[in-house]
Amino acid sequence: TSASITKTNTNSSNKDQSAQDLQGEVIYSYPDGSVYMGNMKNGKKHGLGTLRTAAFIYGAMYPASSAEDNAHLAKWHEYIGSWADDVMHGPGKHVNMSGDGTANILFDGIWDNGKQLPTPSEEFFAD
Repeated sequence: TSASITKTNTNSSNKDQSAQDLQGEVIYSYPDGSVYMGNMKNGKKHGLGTLRTAAFIYGAMYPASSAEDNAHLAKWHEYIGSWADDVMHGPGKHVNMSGDGTANILFDGIWDNGKQLPTPSEEFFAD
């Protein structure tokens, strides 16, 4: 079994020299606020994992009286799935999330070297 590692990257770039030593299941924080939770091999995302971007806020000029009323304004993206050599590869889902609990699935299918492969219905209608 692999140990769970929590590593916070404090460098200004998304690549951290010490990240190359990370192996197994990790929680890794990037300087931009993104977080990766999953498996790493030689410091690269590899195997199953989730990459969550930092949340951003829409409509900050129109604050409501409580955080609950503003929850729908927080948005972020998640990729949940398979990785190979630091890129999305294999089955995975790209989702746009909202602080109020809603999720909009942008793509749910197979990735090849970071690119979405067309689903069978997309291939059918492309001809």
